[in-house]
Amino acid sequence: MEAGKSESIKIDLDKIPTDYDEDNNYGVLEPLCYGNCTPKKMGSVLLPSDMLPEVKYPVLYLLHGLGSNAEWQNNGQGRIRHIIGNMVLKEMIPEMIVVMPDIICSSNKYGDFIHFENVLINDLIPHIEENYPVLTGWENRAIAGLSLGGMVVLHAASSYYSRMGDTFRFIGAFSPTASLLNTDRIKGWIQHEEDFRLRHEKGNCIFIGSGTRDIAIKAAAKKYCSVLTQNGTSNIYALLPKGGHDWETFRKLFYIFMSFDFFRKSK
Repeated sequence: MEAGKSESIKIDLDKIPTDYDEDNNYGVLEPLCYGNCTPKKMGSVLLPSDMLPEVKYPVLYLLHGLGSNAEWQNNGQGRIRHIIGNMVLKEMIPEMIVVMPDIICSSNKYGDFIHFENVLINDLIPHIEENYPVLTGWENRAIAGLSLGGMVVLHAASSYYSRMGDTFRFIGAFSPTASLLNTDRIKGWIQHEEDFRLRHEKGNCIFIGSGTRDIAIKAAAKKYCSVLTQNGTSNIYALLPKGGHDWETFRKLFYIFMSFDFFRKSK
């Protein structure tokens, strides 16, 4: 895709297999505790079941919505272990390490997530790369999130890029909420639209999706894609037919995102 292009796609529900989130026993889930503050910042890490000591793995940072990272792990909600496990089993993606931090990160007060990019840059990524066998460099990192977490992903990735000169190869925002940019009603987290940009190079993927029935979020998602395009950042804007602001929609958008050459396993 050329720089500054936006590709709009309407997801074909028939292309999503019926067993995409079927039960399986993929991975080992362990608690995450990091940072120099008291109390420590918390979260969870999903590790491959049989990690080999000589192998390093790509890493996905996965942000929750207005709740907790346990939502992604819940079998009635995110089913993240099952989706990833089935895709690994079918050799669609390689094994990876999935980091699920609590984005309300200092004192459980509403609004802490606004500053999550500082946690990401100063604490979380350094901790993961020092303590887990992950591949380093932008080409081996991905970040994605749903709803509030989807908006935080776009804000944090843009900030990471502007401050570090580096970013993530894959960025996914599933039904991101609408407070990132200025509107007639709200003052956005990013005051000037020209400051909202992400790294674009051949081989990366910036994916923003929503459901066709999620009216307010659909408009926000489309605007984010439009502004990125104006700023020279290519992206994919995806619509899920009949999708709302619900877990079935989030799971399917996550599956589609992971299908876009995400750390593609060599055959």
